[in-house]
Amino acid sequence: MPLWQSVLLVTPARTAVVLLLAPFAVTALLVLELHRAEGMRTAGRIGLVLYASVVIAATFSLSPAETGGGGLSLGSLGYLLSGGENLGSMEKDMIVRQSLANLLMFVPLPVLLRLSWPGIRPWVTLGACVTLTFVIETVQFLVGGGRVADAEDFLLNSLGAGVGLLVFATARGLAALTSGNVRVGDRASMPALLNGTACSCTGPARPPTRCPRTGSCPGHRR
Repeated sequence: MPLWQSVLLVTPARTAVVLLLAPFAVTALLVLELHRAEGMRTAGRIGLVLYASVVIAATFSLSPAETGGGGLSLGSLGYLLSGGENLGSMEKDMIVRQSLANLLMFVPLPVLLRLSWPGIRPWVTLGACVTLTFVIETVQFLVGGGRVADAEDFLLNSLGAGVGLLVFATARGLAALTSGNVRVGDRASMPALLNGTACSCTGPARPPTRCPRTGSCPGHRR
């Protein structure tokens, strides 16, 4: 199946299920990271390269309807939300699917970045993702060949990256609770774990040699 046809698999219901289950899947990865830190970092970087390649390939693959020159588009979701009187039901459905696909496309990227470099700050992660989608849209505008730089795609991709950061923050909190390092209601340590400024392996049960955040945890530097 061509990459552009993957949008046909995206529905609002499936999107909701994916976003609900995503924090639990990432939680499992973070718990595994406590015991296999180096392996998870390596796997995260390999996954990041592969996933970024898929994203780039998907954004530059043409559908049969996309021919002619390039240009700049402000998107069609806004027109749909304003009523879209001239749109048929199939056209409206496709706009919704494309919008959700553009949002979901960038959700995994912040997670992979944070797994690859645990010490990276959230704002740096978000900035990297926003820069990537900006570069993609700029190249599409300059190259043309049936591709159009879409301001709406840029906004949805950026929103997806923000959702990915929320997924990771939620998973970090769940992982901390699961590993028994943070008590429920411990407001002093939970914010630091969520924003990545503290090490989730602190405590007598986690010796320094198992710290997955080597270099960013003052007490666990090698």
